[in-house]
Amino acid sequence: MKNLHLYFSDSTVKLKSDNSEEYTVTLENVRDFCIDSANALTYFALPNEIICVNEQMEVENKFLWETETLGQLVLFDFLIDCLEICAIFSNGDIIVISTMNGDIQEYPILCEQKVLGGSWSPDLSLLIIATEQKLYSITRDFDIENEVELYIQDPGREQLMTIGWGARETQFQGSAGKQKREKLDENTVPGPPEFVEGRHLRVWNRDLELMSQCEALAGMEKSLAMRPIGNLMAVTRVLNDKRDLWLYERNGQWRSHFEVGKADKKVLSVGWNTDASILLIHLRKNDVDYVQLWTISNYDWTLKTEIQKPFLVAAKWDVENPKKMHLLAKDGRYDFIEIESGYNSIDALVLSVAGEYARITDLSKAPIPPPMFQFLLNIANCGVLLFSQSDYGIAFLLSDYSLVTFSLKERTYLPASTVKIQKSFTNIPYNLQWINQNTISLISLNRIYSYNILTGNQTLVYSSPVKLIYHFYLSSADYWLFQTLHGQWITYQNSEAVETSINFNSPKVHKNHIIQFNDTLIIFGINHNNQLLINGNVAHQSIGSCSFGSSNFLVTSLNNQLYAMTYEQLFENLKSPPKMTAKNSAHGWFNEGAGRAVERGASVIAHESEGVKVFLQMPRGNLETIEPRFCLIPRLKKLISMRKYKEAMTLMRRQRVDMNLIVDHDPYEFFENVKLFVDSVDSEELLNLFVFVLNKDDSTRTSFAPFYPEHGTKSSLPNKVAKVCDAILKTILSISDIDRRHRLYTPALSCFLKQEPRIVRDAYLNMKEQVAASGQTLQQTNEQFVQQKPSLFRKWIKHLKYFVKDGELFQSALQTYDLTLAYEVADEINMDPREFLPLLENLQSKSPEYYRRFHIDLYNVLLI
Repeated sequence: MKNLHLYFSDSTVKLKSDNSEEYTVTLENVRDFCIDSANALTYFALPNEIICVNEQMEVENKFLWETETLGQLVLFDFLIDCLEICAIFSNGDIIVISTMNGDIQEYPILCEQKVLGGSWSPDLSLLIIATEQKLYSITRDFDIENEVELYIQDPGREQLMTIGWGARETQFQGSAGKQKREKLDENTVPGPPEFVEGRHLRVWNRDLELMSQCEALAGMEKSLAMRPIGNLMAVTRVLNDKRDLWLYERNGQWRSHFEVGKADKKVLSVGWNTDASILLIHLRKNDVDYVQLWTISNYDWTLKTEIQKPFLVAAKWDVENPKKMHLLAKDGRYDFIEIESGYNSIDALVLSVAGEYARITDLSKAPIPPPMFQFLLNIANCGVLLFSQSDYGIAFLLSDYSLVTFSLKERTYLPASTVKIQKSFTNIPYNLQWINQNTISLISLNRIYSYNILTGNQTLVYSSPVKLIYHFYLSSADYWLFQTLHGQWITYQNSEAVETSINFNSPKVHKNHIIQFNDTLIIFGINHNNQLLINGNVAHQSIGSCSFGSSNFLVTSLNNQLYAMTYEQLFENLKSPPKMTAKNSAHGWFNEGAGRAVERGASVIAHESEGVKVFLQMPRGNLETIEPRFCLIPRLKKLISMRKYKEAMTLMRRQRVDMNLIVDHDPYEFFENVKLFVDSVDSEELLNLFVFVLNKDDSTRTSFAPFYPEHGTKSSLPNKVAKVCDAILKTILSISDIDRRHRLYTPALSCFLKQEPRIVRDAYLNMKEQVAASGQTLQQTNEQFVQQKPSLFRKWIKHLKYFVKDGELFQSALQTYDLTLAYEVADEINMDPREFLPLLENLQSKSPEYYRRFHIDLYNVLLI
């Protein structure tokens, strides 16, 4: 579900005051470039010199060389261990230039054949070059260590072999096998080899020992890339006007393949970034180059970002930074972009870009992992460059600079507009934002432009003297917020830019979120050291992901804990920001021990703003939905304060939360609204559960104390259980509708039983009154016995049996001095008739009434 966000770009092209473009570095006839990531330098190879450019796009150094007679430049690499540049030419010449002093060393031609290409090993200890006939392994002293012929037919050492059953051609296959043999297999090279122009993929080890030969594939193109992590090789293949990318293992077997588009473009190169999380495919059509960035999740490859540039010489990943990419155009224009992956969601509406489509999933209704989705938006016929999701909707800026928007109505995205923007810049833009429902904005060349989504008209908002990385329009206060490249926040209103007191003091903080709470501006950010910054203060040292709601925000830490904080708590912390010390470094501004453990590597995608569900994605790609206590208890507090008792109790039962909280939250308000409580719940199951979990303890001082700091000084409610039971009992017995009263009568019986001591006798007498009020008899009729339908009285006795022992039930029934009632109780609790019938007959024979009662009391005393 993650997307790629282009959060910063820069170029050797700048805008002058008259809006015309100028080059800061002249790179005409540039051949290639290499990168020194440690010092943030880029070296460009020109015919007569090498130009070193720093990250500010200024010339740092120049080295002269003469290469016009050396042929084509086939390899131009930076050797970081000795700070040298290695250049290899097609005639076999090798030139090494020291970047410290500019010394040039030339090595003699190693082979007479034309050099087609080469590459250094990851540890820079071995150089492999390829000619038309051979492969050469060359040491750091540029001596040939090994050589091998390219075109050999021997199987490799790790080649998979079929054994045990002989060749497939010698096996009996029947008529079906005959038809299959006569039909050409489109996945293999058809026809005799002498009439077919095909490519073969072979794998050698460091000693140039052949390891395997991959299965022949029809339509295989020349682009090849090795995955830095894992043993996978990527090649492109064209068949039937369709291009696929095939992934091979080192043993020659193909792992998988997926479609990457039509065959109307030419593939120039394929390459993974250093952590193998993004795959780059460089294509060309009619002198326009397309740089596509693909990612995989749950075995589903999707196109996340596409960049269109005119005729690129090369598109390379940075050798150390996996999120940085370099682009060099034929006219000498150099660009670099920085990309970050992350989730996009608004109130659990998750957006995932997939090429020409956008997948929308409402996690509150359908928490399904990719590649599944709930809705599909058709964007256009080209890839997405930038996009922005907000309460207004979704805006997509495509690679051809078309702007496609969708409006959000009742949690559904509807098509709004499609227009070509009228741009005055050639640099790659970034940080697309919504201003209002008709306007979006972006950053390019230190300038902020706004665009009308209906007409595409461009308006210059602000021209900055320094580089910007983030901007935001605060509609409630009617001013702009800008963040400079080094973390300083600036407000812009009425054509006046003013620096604020907020400074992140960290470069390129692009993961930002801005809210206004109690007329106070709160700016969140996560820097490249994974620190959570709030208004310039470090709130946590190691943050993995975050999610922002309407009343709180959630974060996952790198020590696998999930934390939450309300904006009210954050507002109080900002009055006197806590300092980060060794004691609180693990939890930061969050309460110690308040985090919830999550699976290692889990990321929070979104959470419900008005609910309790939190949606996490695990490293394997699966989704999990949890309802943590720190989201649940504030939600319950809100429901109880709003007197939505049934919703609160249903949530409590599902999450096994102590229902004493309903009373302890505000006892006096509860007693004033007991009738509302019973009427709104209107469920004997919930009311019974509530009554039986009542205890004398104040839950706001024990299990829920962190959520009720103000209750620490308040006195507890005396005789809580007795008062609550008495109030509920009176409320239920006062219900005028006899059918509804009988439906909710078992909670009333529970109130009798919850008293200390139990008053089972009073429960029997009240049951007798309720039976009489209903017009039924106390005894079970013959018809009820035949139909096995218990009488009203016996149904209530069954409820008492769950909580009171049989002996106590019969003894309490005798205390009512109603022998008919005692018989019904004894029969319902399955007492032995040989025991209770003689007793009841003996007591029935006693007269007068008070003499019978004396014997009943005497019998009860003897039982005790």
